[in-house]
Amino acid sequence: QVWVSNLQEGNPIQITRDELPADSPSWSPDGGRIIYHRQGPTRVSVYSVDALGTSPPRLLVEGAADPSFALQSDEFVFTRGRTIWVSSGDGSTVREIENLPVEQGFADRMPALSPDGSMVAFIHAAAGPVGNLWVVGTTPGAEPQQLTQYDTSELQFVSSPTFTPDGREIVFSVGERNGRAGLWRVSVDGGDPVLLTTGSGSFNFPVISANGKRLAYTDRRPTSKIIVIDPDTRERQTIYESRLQIVLPTVSPSGRLITFFSPMSNGAHVMTIATDGRSLRQRTSNDRGMNTLPFFGDDEEAIYYFAGNSLTRQHLSEGRTEVVVDNIHWSTHNWNAVYQDRIAYHEIDRTESMQRAAVQNLADGTEVELPVPLEGMTWSRDGRELLGFTRNPMQIVICEVAGQQCETISGVDGPVGGYLPRWSRDEQRIFYLRSSDTGDCCDLRVVGRDGSDGRLLTHLDNFDTNSSFIGVTDEDAVFYNMVDAANDEIWLVAED
Repeated sequence: QVWVSNLQEGNPIQITRDELPADSPSWSPDGGRIIYHRQGPTRVSVYSVDALGTSPPRLLVEGAADPSFALQSDEFVFTRGRTIWVSSGDGSTVREIENLPVEQGFADRMPALSPDGSMVAFIHAAAGPVGNLWVVGTTPGAEPQQLTQYDTSELQFVSSPTFTPDGREIVFSVGERNGRAGLWRVSVDGGDPVLLTTGSGSFNFPVISANGKRLAYTDRRPTSKIIVIDPDTRERQTIYESRLQIVLPTVSPSGRLITFFSPMSNGAHVMTIATDGRSLRQRTSNDRGMNTLPFFGDDEEAIYYFAGNSLTRQHLSEGRTEVVVDNIHWSTHNWNAVYQDRIAYHEIDRTESMQRAAVQNLADGTEVELPVPLEGMTWSRDGRELLGFTRNPMQIVICEVAGQQCETISGVDGPVGGYLPRWSRDEQRIFYLRSSDTGDCCDLRVVGRDGSDGRLLTHLDNFDTNSSFIGVTDEDAVFYNMVDAANDEIWLVAED
């Protein structure tokens, strides 16, 4: 929900009490209103509320997210998917920003409107989820310009831009591979960025007062955890925690070993740990290497992961590595799953609005396309079936690969909606995730593969859909990773 706080004294005041989560608040130029987006189960929309929450929120723009007001002009900017729009302050007129760069990347745009409304700062990624800072004029036909040149392949990424009150500079955050982030500033005409912060924190979401004399920002020192849940008793146990980020853990076919990757000072590296929390091992060590998205094959003898633009296999007993598929990037070929000499993958081309799922024979390159664009795939133990989900509509699906037949799991109320499905050990039940009735993530649920006995198990706190996965251990317990960010803080820097 949206809160406000007096900087001098008093406790914070909650000004929204929506049934659905609120995000991205921004003050109007006169300080009398706050706009924000409300996250529904299937749709995000921008609302306005008065500064003390004394009147009900008012819908401004449907199907819109990430609103941000200009400091001087009664206009705000927002996103619809990959597009950016500018709206009048009351939401009555909107216009789309033209000529935005279009590539395979999918970083959040995070648009910011200059004080006079003449320019938009935004984030763009050529590939993957991390990008650089760009600007574009709001007049028709304006051409965008790239302002920063950070190496996104090494997990340097720009976020949360904001203009200075004179409109001449942009302050933004740059994240590093070790999880830290610093605040920088750069001229709207380009040039070398200047570092504003020092220290070991993770500084994000800068905002500048209208007179330019105060800068507020967040500082986060999170702890990443892997938590195991007993589905019968709902008891939870933390088996591993670290100041390093734990990203997208997956489990071996036996259910006894977990692999994940962590950004570190010398690159991103693949780790393994037993499901009882013992035997943590770092499996890659190449300096400045980007080793990401690891997953097991059909046994525990090898781990597959992306090393740059190649899918690589490491034989764990020997430590030997080899390239399995070259010239492939996870942002276009993802949700990979290997069984013997077959790899299942989901392919997406955002420039062509195309997606599909296929199984390729690694030995001869032949492939079989599945009838539906399956994601989140895992093989059955006999290699005959793939379990996954579809997005439109979001449903749990099992595909019989040889016959190219796919069947949606259906319960008493119809098709089972959810994502990230995982087999139970006997493959007769399916654990999966679904947004709660209030629209927030995520409820852990279970259903029989025949659609019977579907029920809610528990809610997963702090589940991050960008970095968290679930898996099933050898004892049919469910694990997931989360970030304990209880020590988030807001800091203020004031000019003397």
